[in-house]
Amino acid sequence: MGVAGRLDVNDLTMGHTGVMRWNVRDKWVVSKDITHEPLIDDATFKQAQATLQRHGRGTG
Repeated sequence: MGVAGRLDVNDLTMGHTGVMRWNVRDKWVVSKDITHEPLIDDATFKQAQATLQRHGRGTG
């Protein structure tokens, strides 16, 4: 194995980059069924979203 193929035991990720890519919305799979118990109720979620929008950090 040549020098380029050797691993650096102090940096095993050397030469590798992590890339996050979002799937296009058309390729999303969304379940209409609840798959787990919600962490917060709908009213709390809507209140939090409204608060974020008022502070300029909402999704809408």
